[in-house]
Amino acid sequence: MTDVTTALDPERVLGQAIAVRIRQLRRDQNLTLDRLAKLSGLSKGTVVTLEQGKANPSIGILCRLAAAFSLSVADLLNDHPSTVRLPIERTETRTLWTSAKGSFAQLHSSISGRTMFELWSWAIMPGDVFSADAHSPDTRELISVTQGSPRTHTRRHLICLPTSRWQFLSVVDSEIRGPLRRQRRCPGPFRKTPPLANDRPFATGDPPLYVPPHFAVPDHNTLLDLIGRHPLGILVTHSKGTLDANHIPFELDRSKGDKGVLNCHVARKNRVWEEVANGDEVLVIFRAADAYISPNWYPSKHEFHKQVPTWNYLVVHAHGRITVRDDERYVRRNVAKLTHMHEASQPAPWKMGDAPKDFIDTMVKAIVALEIEITGLVGKSKLSQNKEVRDIQNAGEMLNARGVNGMGEAMLAAAAAKSQ
Repeated sequence: MTDVTTALDPERVLGQAIAVRIRQLRRDQNLTLDRLAKLSGLSKGTVVTLEQGKANPSIGILCRLAAAFSLSVADLLNDHPSTVRLPIERTETRTLWTSAKGSFAQLHSSISGRTMFELWSWAIMPGDVFSADAHSPDTRELISVTQGSPRTHTRRHLICLPTSRWQFLSVVDSEIRGPLRRQRRCPGPFRKTPPLANDRPFATGDPPLYVPPHFAVPDHNTLLDLIGRHPLGILVTHSKGTLDANHIPFELDRSKGDKGVLNCHVARKNRVWEEVANGDEVLVIFRAADAYISPNWYPSKHEFHKQVPTWNYLVVHAHGRITVRDDERYVRRNVAKLTHMHEASQPAPWKMGDAPKDFIDTMVKAIVALEIEITGLVGKSKLSQNKEVRDIQNAGEMLNARGVNGMGEAMLAAAAAKSQ
């Protein structure tokens, strides 16, 4: 009996060591049991059993846990990861692709260790396509664009690379499109996606919303003003191969980040905060006025009969990186700011102190805050600017006569601007 117990001791010791390591990493990365279970694809019961040292994980479970903590299996098992690396370095420049139009992709150097780093330079001509096999999920690419503007489209976000800029790309499962399409696919099932419409280069921070020049809103502050006046946004997220949309009022903080920060909160029972990871790219759509436009409202229609119906609107697309803020102090501050903003016009503004403290405490615990750092803003002001001034003006007046004053006034302003 003693011999059997002795033989089992090493396994028990291993299980306890892994349990300590999991608890340490979960605490360091501020992960709940539910969040770790979700990231690793394991059941919560399995995670609890492992944390309690009651079971020894298989190599498959270790791999899942390592991926959830963004570590190698070696670092997962070692709480003092070795700083010694034996990298493989290649420093001879190689041209891996050229085209008849003058495009090229050159790999200048690569360092392969626990993480692979590659140094590239690209020149991309409109219409050219470059495809390559997938790297491992730990690959990092440093890219210099010497000519052109390639577009890197991943499942979660789109990155634009301007000429003469260096930028790191984390290559996991992406497809580069636009003038350059470079497909990265991890093993496993995948679905082919059609080319992007309006295939042309664009500047960094301008995501691919179709905006003809006469409908563009180039002024950043004008776009922020529109968000401030119309704070109900549609938060679009992507998780597990599906899209989701939530209608949420946002509070805009212009003082934070390079382009501003959007703050909001959702019900704890709303799974959106669990389905996104910190740093995920998201889209928030803000819509202001909109209205149907009849061709009969255009004076030119009655002369030439060459007009058709349309729908005018004002929208802003805010692209950004999301952070989940499951923090009571942050949630209270967010609720207080939103309340102050929307109650300011009331004769006797409501404030959180008007309700019993225990009631407010319960309500605050039932919500989770979200913070979105804006990385790109695109506005579209479709006000019939491609029509004659008299057509724009008369359509605006017809809308005002029908009580659609927001769009009517916007069209009258567009007519006045075009007539100058």
